[in-house]
Amino acid sequence: MTAVNDRCRMNRQNLGRGRGGAWEVIRMGIMEFEVCRHGRDARWVVRLGNSVYGAYLDKEQALLDAVDAAREALQCGRQAQVWVRERANSARIF
Repeated sequence: MTAVNDRCRMNRQNLGRGRGGAWEVIRMGIMEFEVCRHGRDARWVVRLGNSVYGAYLDKEQALLDAVDAAREALQCGRQAQVWVRERANSARIF
């Protein structure tokens, strides 16, 4: 259990650095990780609030990272969701 608590503490510190919008989402309640295409080259990104959590070459990697981050948040006692947004459709997958 100590390892989980240490990881939760490190995640809070890392998310708080330079990602102001993301940190506000975390303090307010549910962490919503959004997987979507972004930019001219339409790369897949994971967003947390108004911040980009990560950029990926394909959708699968973005989904895997978003679900992994949401699971870590749940282990830390946070509520978390993962959403996939494609054009006009949205779906909650976690």
